[in-house]
Amino acid sequence: MDSSSIEDAVSKCLSRYCIDGVVVKKLDCTKLRYMSKAISCSGVYVFSGNNTVYYVGQSSNLYRRLVNEHCSASIGSSEGVVRFLMYLLDRVCSSDEVFREVDVKKREAIVKSIIKSFINDLTIYVGYCRSRSLKKYELIDVEKCIKRILKPLLNS
Repeated sequence: MDSSSIEDAVSKCLSRYCIDGVVVKKLDCTKLRYMSKAISCSGVYVFSGNNTVYYVGQSSNLYRRLVNEHCSASIGSSEGVVRFLMYLLDRVCSSDEVFREVDVKKREAIVKSIIKSFINDLTIYVGYCRSRSLKKYELIDVEKCIKRILKPLLNS
């Protein structure tokens, strides 16, 4: 799926609640780390890469969710990271030889490394209202709208 289709879907779904305008930014994990003030607000996000939309999520604090959970691959901290883990399980299993020879902590490090590498190669589209915070029910509604349009691979 191309960039403009994703941006259009995010804008369309947010526009119901964003009276003063919608902001959509195309980022990656590296760029996100330098944007704490700009995106410490409520909004939605879309992970995309290789013409595939992988995951759509929402948060009351985009920076915290994306940088501290998704981009750092904190296993178990968010549903999205767990879904990426399940998707990438083939890569983990293909490391079976290495995997069996190490302890649990090293296995976790291998898994985190695989997830982090995958996520760092993705494009993240972040969308939020220009001048207001979205309420929880609004975030959920916007997330559902985007999922209906984009049909992400890892959201059921």
